[in-house]
Amino acid sequence: MDEIDRQLLTLLRGDGRMPTTTLAKRVGLARSSVQERLDRLQRDGVIRGFTVITGATAPGAVQAYLIVKMSENCYKLQGALRAMPEVLFAHSITGDEDLLIYTETASTDALARVREQVEKMPGVLRVTTALVLNRWVDRPGGA
Repeated sequence: MDEIDRQLLTLLRGDGRMPTTTLAKRVGLARSSVQERLDRLQRDGVIRGFTVITGATAPGAVQAYLIVKMSENCYKLQGALRAMPEVLFAHSITGDEDLLIYTETASTDALARVREQVEKMPGVLRVTTALVLNRWVDRPGGA
């Protein structure tokens, strides 16, 4: 990956629907060269997909992080977490805790149910919940 690839990624993070011709003008290459680069970045897994960012979270939604301590490898939970629509991302992390899960639910009752599901998963020792009070920086692709 070179500097032009990094420029393309930055432009696409700002507007994932930017036309190839516009991208080409911005980085100073032919449209076909930019398309070849984008195809390669997708094939190599650098660009894993394109998504819709819906803007502000639904009014009244409860945003929270679940911080999980495991007794065994947290990778075993991947499938179960992917199946939960309230889980928007789950990251294996370093430090005293093992897993960071970001959730959005319709209510605190729904959050409690999600937390209980996570607590019952194999190998989970402890779940700490941190409610989101404010979102100050929220860039696409930042999670």
